[in-house]
Amino acid sequence: MDTDAIHSKRLRELYAYWRSKAKGCWPSRADIDPAEIPHLLPYVFLVDVERDPQRFRFRLIGTQICAWSGRDVTGMYVDDPAYGPRGPEVIRQYAEVIARGLPFYIERPASRPERDYAYYDRIALPLAQDGRTVDMLLCAADMLPPSPDLRAGRYREMWDDKLPE
Repeated sequence: MDTDAIHSKRLRELYAYWRSKAKGCWPSRADIDPAEIPHLLPYVFLVDVERDPQRFRFRLIGTQICAWSGRDVTGMYVDDPAYGPRGPEVIRQYAEVIARGLPFYIERPASRPERDYAYYDRIALPLAQDGRTVDMLLCAADMLPPSPDLRAGRYREMWDDKLPE
């Protein structure tokens, strides 16, 4: 993944931290120490991966994300209608992170009509208890300043192309 193309310094930091924990395999939740990244925690969220059927549940939501969205979706499934209109899109993205086993970065406008001026970027990083089978996603989001590209609907999506070394 071209880290220079990630707008948010916070997301670049989280990606670098996650990469530092990937030693030949994907890190597990136990490898992620909140005490090592306290300044990032307000922007971080964890997503549990359930199988048979595949579902995604928000385990933890950072305080800044709750403040921006005006709600706390901790414990909510992404397929819950109360999550909002972007649920199916987010499910597809998370499912692809699971299938590929690779990090994903995206830029988007806020999904709430009353905040059509707001844009954000988001990263989803796979975590795996056994180092290979993704069972949780370490994610983060940050607000972006409105740019001509974002206003014109030109949003970036990037996949990492490197497995752990």
